[in-house]
Amino acid sequence: MTSPEEIARLSDKELRDLLDNCEAFRIDRTMLPVRIAFNIFLGNQSELLESLELYGDPSFAEELRRNDENHDKFLLDVTRELHNYVTSSMTLVEQTRRAKRKLYAEAEFDQEYQKRVEVTFGQPVPQFIQDLRDYTLHVDLPKVYGQTEMTIPRMSRRSSVWIDIPLLRQWTGWSLAAKEYLFDQAAAHLPLKPVVEAYSRLVEEFYEWFGRRQRELHEAAFREYELLRDAWDGRGHGPAT
Repeated sequence: MTSPEEIARLSDKELRDLLDNCEAFRIDRTMLPVRIAFNIFLGNQSELLESLELYGDPSFAEELRRNDENHDKFLLDVTRELHNYVTSSMTLVEQTRRAKRKLYAEAEFDQEYQKRVEVTFGQPVPQFIQDLRDYTLHVDLPKVYGQTEMTIPRMSRRSSVWIDIPLLRQWTGWSLAAKEYLFDQAAAHLPLKPVVEAYSRLVEEFYEWFGRRQRELHEAAFREYELLRDAWDGRGHGPAT
């Protein structure tokens, strides 16, 4: 690892060459599309959950239903947001796969990574969300609708946005876990908000783990990269990109 004293004696060209060939710089550049895809996913997640949270207020939902045009427009927006959410979920998956292959195709970490993926995303909810992207792309947009119901025994009102299940069950392209998840639902509808929250939580936990393990695996390389980057910035060149 290059010391701060050695870095200080480097010319700008030598410093730039070290940065460009630094292991952590290569990792950082390879992971850039993953970070972009992750931020896109988080934006779509936030937008969808905000709408579902709004509709979860029975007063808001009932007021919205007083005007069919406004109610239909709101559900159309939810459909758009759901489309963006499931699409960006698979964009993130593909960008991560591509980066992982570039960085760890023949590394010991590849096995650890694959096990983590299987444990996290082999569950029914992740499989359903990821397959829902393919359904949306190749079959149809899922039918969403809103409803307010009375809960027993408290007899309180509860509003939520649901997905129609019978239509989804007709598709033959579901993975085994997703198909079992759909057919295990007792009702003909699936509340959307708990599904989105569950998948989003798994995604955030996975990428927190992935980022932490990368820092652990390449600790020395990232320390050197930070020294080189700070030196480059300190010479007035701006961020090292």
